[in-house]
Amino acid sequence: MHPSAHPRELLIGVIRDPVFGPAITFGAGGTQVEILRDRAIALPPLNAFLAEKMIDSTRIARLLGAYRGMPAIDMDSLIQVLQRVSEMEGEILSSNHHMLDLVRSLGFTLQDSPDDASVRIANRVL
Repeated sequence: MHPSAHPRELLIGVIRDPVFGPAITFGAGGTQVEILRDRAIALPPLNAFLAEKMIDSTRIARLLGAYRGMPAIDMDSLIQVLQRVSEMEGEILSSNHHMLDLVRSLGFTLQDSPDDASVRIANRVL
């Protein structure tokens, strides 16, 4: 793995809504989470079309493409990450777990791994 010179911080997560049950979240990560409050929420399972629409519905989506000399991130890889989290949601939220936050600094291709990832599983409802 080699670090990306132009990572974007994104939040990918799973929450348990008291009405709808498990839901996948995507949006701006890092310090931007609290400032921008930019996220999309979708019910699993996600296919590639739904994952792409979820990404496109956020303001952060515009920063994922190429701009100011920075290359675009690999959207296919990001879509795959959302789909894999969607597939895992049943196991993640089993028993008493109510939330998963996967914060990634994304600047990767299919051959690379994310530069950084932290995972938090909590026993509380948002």
